[in-house]
Amino acid sequence: MTTRTRPDIPERRSDDRRVTQLAADVIFLREEVGDLKTRVGGVEQALAANTTLTEGIARDTTFLRELMAEGRGAINFLCRLAAAWRFLVRYMLLPLLGSVLLIYYFTHGYQFPEWFKGLAEWVK
Repeated sequence: MTTRTRPDIPERRSDDRRVTQLAADVIFLREEVGDLKTRVGGVEQALAANTTLTEGIARDTTFLRELMAEGRGAINFLCRLAAAWRFLVRYMLLPLLGSVLLIYYFTHGYQFPEWFKGLAEWVK
């Protein structure tokens, strides 16, 4: 059986230097792919170990995260309570106390009560 060759394509021989170079390149690429597979396998193992460690940390800190969520609700409640207290003092108690003191001042001979005078001295 004879093989036909096309006249426009030169015949290749096994001793051609280009074939030798191509074979060397294929061998080199096979070795590089093997090295890459080894490195990827190492990275996958490290990633699996890191994932296991991260899952363990997540399990261990679940209690703290739940406690912080509950604490956040308590802090919000206390902040709202403080805002309500400020509102009461600023807009209700102080005006009411001022009105009562003015009434006392005018009805008692233009004199403030002794406790108010002591308070005024203590604030200075």
